[in-house]
Amino acid sequence: MFCLRVGYTFCNLYSMDAKYFFRKIKIRIDKLNGLLWFGTVFFLLVLNTACEDDLDAPALEDNKLKITIGQKFYDELAGRLDMGTPVDSDPLIIRKAFIEEEKLHIQVTYSGGCEEHTFELLWPEHTPQIYPFQLRVYLIHDAHGDLCEAAISETLTVDLKGQDLNYDSSTIEQLEIIVINGNDSANVVTTKE
Repeated sequence: MFCLRVGYTFCNLYSMDAKYFFRKIKIRIDKLNGLLWFGTVFFLLVLNTACEDDLDAPALEDNKLKITIGQKFYDELAGRLDMGTPVDSDPLIIRKAFIEEEKLHIQVTYSGGCEEHTFELLWPEHTPQIYPFQLRVYLIHDAHGDLCEAAISETLTVDLKGQDLNYDSSTIEQLEIIVINGNDSANVVTTKE
């Protein structure tokens, strides 16, 4: 009567001697361990697959750097920086700028590491028609409130033939781009150094 209420398996284990009872329990724990091991491996495989890079996704640099072309906004910012008025830009150091394969590369260093940082490059609407072509651009940094202190160095890249700039190859060869730090107007680099 007791076995009908509690269950057949319990009654079978209860009525066995102790040695057989613990052997039966060990087999069930071994099966459970195997199942847990399989589940863990399966979970890690799924997690690894979900975190793989998407080869069709745009490069990280494209998402981090925005180009703003507009003479009015550019002139306002240039005037504020020339007068020493602060602009809304977080600290960074522009290390180097160079043109290679018709792309502008800007090497920057900043502190952070806890948030995604973004940059805005303010570009004048018109290229001065004097030779050699000199173009002043302003780099604005947004740390998005990141207070971490790791030194981050990276290279921002701008395609001079694309992204609404549409420079031809001969202009790019003669072009000198002067990159000015929006946070510290004394930090200026040029592509002709």
